[in-house]
Amino acid sequence: MRYLARALPLLLVIILTGCGHPDTSDLNQLQAFQTADDQTIAKATIACDAVDAACARLYLYQGAACARLGERGGAPMRACALRAFRQAVALTPSSAPDKDRLDATRGLANALKVAHDNEMDTAQAQRDSTELAALLPKLQAIPGGAPYAAYYRADAAVNGVPTGDTSSTACDTLRGAARDLPGQPLPPELAPRVASLRSIIVSRMSSIDNRTGSCK
Repeated sequence: MRYLARALPLLLVIILTGCGHPDTSDLNQLQAFQTADDQTIAKATIACDAVDAACARLYLYQGAACARLGERGGAPMRACALRAFRQAVALTPSSAPDKDRLDATRGLANALKVAHDNEMDTAQAQRDSTELAALLPKLQAIPGGAPYAAYYRADAAVNGVPTGDTSSTACDTLRGAARDLPGQPLPPELAPRVASLRSIIVSRMSSIDNRTGSCK
């Protein structure tokens, strides 16, 4: 999944006064990121630490690069995506375009989901889940964020039903998750994920019904 277009608009004219970030080196790095490969971006050290669109966009680029590399496996890249998207969320000013705020927040949401799904330590997986749950109201409130928030809520609900659970509570949870899935129209990158989760819900409900006849 791509959280950020490879060519974000660059702030070409910024008047720098005094010291601090973003400075010329930060802006040069931002420009370089537009054409750099994922490995280069993922390994880069970012010094920009101000609540500023340029600093946030540097971390957006890095988070997206690490997330793409993490799709092929590897805890270091998953951790990189988490760190970068957390910084992107923290450094995105309230006055930033909705797209920047959405890219940062949904990027962090997905990084948390991926981290949770691959985490072997139960306590850490729970921390990832808790952080994601706390992030979703913010994602919901950003223009364009509602379908993403609905998807992650439904996904968390499904993951919370233990495999083999045939109880009425499991059926109720799965039914609720199905109802909560976002409807059409969906962002192109989200549509296949919603379809896949819907299929999983139907399959699990059918499996329970075949065993107990009580999950119709």
